Amino acid sequence: MTEREFEEQSRGWDWYDLINFCNDNGYDVLVENIYSDESRNDVIREDVWEYRDSWEDMYNFLDDRITEGTSCDENMWRFDSWSGTWSLLDDEDLQDYIDDLYEEMEFDEENEEIEESEEETIHLDLTEIMFGDITELKEVL
Repeated sequence: MTEREFEEQSRGWDWYDLINFCNDNGYDVLVENIYSDESRNDVIREDVWEYRDSWEDMYNFLDDRITEGTSCDENMWRFDSWSGTWSLLDDEDLQDYIDDLYEEMEFDEENEEIEESEEETIHLDLTEIMFGDITELKEVL
């Protein structure tokens, strides 16, 4: 994939497009800490089990994780495993992740060289159309 192809493909991506692309192309490490509402609930549900013996500890655990999200769309969350905190993500965060992916990607330069040679061929064809046989034009110059 060339840089141009990536830029065209990534326009209009939502979180699921980004996650699917990363998982399908070996960049899953970039999005492994991103969770939907449902997957976030699953993680918290598993963690709550650790606090089943003390309601005070469970209350504190849940109180630290309850964050208001938007009610119209499904929310996406980033989990910071170091601090154990969840952060609500927005469109700006999505663009930051896409930019990070762009920086990590190894683009196919071979295709870009082919595209450049195709552009040169098109340019030469247009020159021939405009000025006739290119060998005659070279002799004049």
